[in-house]
Amino acid sequence: MAAAQSAARSVAAAAIVFGLSASTIDNLSSNLLFDLDPSSVRTLVKALQGKFRQALGTGYTTRSASMTAIRRYAEICVPANIEAEVNLAVKKAQPNSSKADPPAGKPPTVSNAELVSRSANFENDAASSSLDAFVFPNGVLNANNQRRLENYLKSREVKASTVMFINGSGFAEERVRAAKFFGLME
Repeated sequence: MAAAQSAARSVAAAAIVFGLSASTIDNLSSNLLFDLDPSSVRTLVKALQGKFRQALGTGYTTRSASMTAIRRYAEICVPANIEAEVNLAVKKAQPNSSKADPPAGKPPTVSNAELVSRSANFENDAASSSLDAFVFPNGVLNANNQRRLENYLKSREVKASTVMFINGSGFAEERVRAAKFFGLME
């Protein structure tokens, strides 16, 4: 435009128009949908599609009814609708919290994730000492013995890690059985 000796006003107007269109394109392409984790968005859309198919039913006998059903399904996949669903999911989120225990120095935990906490009492008895020496001879993990103990726990349907089993107060009787099974106690 300068080479064609356009008026300064025309050059300025063109710059503004090009700047506005560039900003518009940037705004359109950088919305929430593209900033989210793709697997989370996919999971949400798959859940919406699944719910739609479950509720759809059969027997649409007219063309307009069929097209309305198809259109509603397609709306689920439109980026603006997906973004709206993400926003609704965030608004509906209900955080969970754990209780604080100030004397123990534990503040509350607050999260949208499901909070799971368990406390365990540990005890040391003859069976736990012998199993600990079996899995950790001289304080070093023996992976083969750990696998043997894990297989034993699986066969007895004991749902605990080897460390929890060896030290947890709720497994005292089963620990004695395990120690006898491995020939560590009589």
